[in-house]
Formats: sequence, C-alpha cells, structure tokens
Amino acid sequence: ARLPEGGRCTRVACQLLHSGSFVTTGTRLETSIQAALCDMIESSKNFVYMEVEKWVGGFESENAEDNRIGEALLNRVQRALREGRVWHCYLVLPLLPAMRGDIAKLGSASLLNALGRQLYALRTLVKRLCVIGVHPEAYLTVLGLRQWDAADDVAVTQQVYVHSKVAVADDERALVGSANCDDESLLGIGNSEVCVAIEGRSFSKSLRFALMAQHLGLGADGSGEQSLREAAANPASPAARDDIRRVARRNTLIFEDVFCVLPTERVRSWKDLEAWRQSGPRSGFSINAKASDERLADVSGRAVLYPIEFMANEELRLPSRSRK
Repeated sequence: ARLPEGGRCTRVACQLLHSGSFVTTGTRLETSIQAALCDMIESSKNFVYMEVEKWVGGFESENAEDNRIGEALLNRVQRALREGRVWHCYLVLPLLPAMRGDIAKLGSASLLNALGRQLYALRTLVKRLCVIGVHPEAYLTVLGLRQWDAADDVAVTQQVYVHSKVAVADDERALVGSANCDDESLLGIGNSEVCVAIEGRSFSKSLRFALMAQHLGLGADGSGEQSLREAAANPASPAARDDIRRVARRNTLIFEDVFCVLPTERVRSWKDLEAWRQSGPRSGFSINAKASDERLADVSGRAVLYPIEFMANEELRLPSRSRK
C-alpha cells in the first residue's frame, strides 16, 4: 500500500468487506462493513477519526434509523466514562448534501430531508451524551470544511464537499471504501458497498495526519501554527481537542460575519433564516474583498464547526415512510 506522501511502501494487513444482499448483488445478506466499523469504534483506545459524506447513525430504542453506528459511539463514551480515560471522536462531514435545491426554500424536499436526517442523528447523539452526564464537546468534535478566494476585489466562499468514506482508530487501523454511515450503505438492503479494513500504523497514521493537516492549514513545508501541528500529531489529548475546536470556531465566526453563510447555528427556524438572509450589507456569498482582508487573513485551513443546531426548531425530514 502506498503512503499518502508517496515514494515509500509499507506492509499492511487487509481484509475486504462488503455490504449487500440478494436484492442488490444476488448474494446472501452481508453487513460486514457495519460490523467492522462498530468494532473499530468500540475497541478503540484513544480516538476515532471519521470523514464521511453521510453520517446518519442509529441508536437502540430509536426507530429513525436501523444501523448501530450511533450506538457504538455512545457505548464507547460510556466505557471511557467508567474507566476515567480520555477518548475522543472526530467527525468531518459536508456542510450541505450534494443535491439540487435551496435550503432557504420549503420546496427543496429531498435536500432538506437528507440534511434533516443527518442533523437529527447528530442531535440525538448529543442528547444521549448529555443524558449519561457528560459534556458532549469532551468526547465529540464535528467539523465541516469551507474555503474562500478572491478575484477582481470580490471574495467568495463555498463549502469543501466531503466525499470521503474513511475511518481511522488510534492511528493503528483504517477503514476505507465506498460506504457511508447510514442505513442505505450499512444494512445490506440498500446500496451495494465495498470497503477495505487495513491494519498498519504507518499507513493509518500517515493517512489520518495528512487529512487533518490539510484541514487545519498545515503545510508540508512546516508552515502553520505549531500548536495545531502538535494537535494533529496527537489528536486524542484534551489540549489537542481544544486547539482544533478553537481554530474551527474562529474560522466559523469569520465566515459567518464576513459572508453570512448557511448553514449556521445562528439560524434555528424559517423566521431566523429569512432574517439572516436579509441581515447586513452582504449579497449572498460575495463581498468587497479589500474590506475584509484582515478578517479573512485570520482563517487557518478549512475546518469549521458543523452547525448541529441549524434549523433545530423545524422538522426538515419527510414523513417516516418517505425519508429513505
């Protein structure tokens, strides 16, 4: 297997995993991807890093989703709490689904449903963490990615769309392939998916560090904040967690103030959304670049906090029979 930086090879142990059934592939029901991912999460010692296009985790006693990825995360946090050990999960997700529509319009049913399912799952996880008596931020960091550029004195921003399907545990094990964290990919009765489970520290750590470094604005030449480089090297520590969240929060506030971006946790309802769209001397996602050079110069990398509470006062999901 070739390392992300290229030039060298490393020996790893690999296993091919599959999700499918007679309906999708003409074979028996196969859900080994979900089993491997749940095992990776629950057996991890220090941290799990997940970068996926869709995260719609399911829980016991919750009939919204049937997979058990959310439950696996909750079980791992409960174990960390019992043992008094530090453990953390990083999720990197798209800020918006890659679907036609406008999140500011009620008519964009498919887009709003996809976004609503993910937000509901994340909010359920946060609520479950609160129920067991922990502060969610101590165990969970959810990030999105956003970038900006300027031309002809006009600055524009857009999300960096996450299409990856990657999970890394403790820089020892990795899962890479085509499966998202949702029922469609994991239960074997929706999409047919293939992943590779990889055991090998050199490959796993190099892959995870390369992704994190890019998101935090760390260059291969050593550029970027030194504290962030240390955080990316050891993401399980509380200091690393706080530093990563600090930078993501700063980036989030800059993008919100300068560009009036959506989605944002400042918008909890349709009424809030209308007011947000009309607020300030801004036109959509473009501004006068010269006027905001100082603010935008403080953006480090592309990481922003994922707006879990966006439209929290509204039901974005379709009726249960039509959601998937």
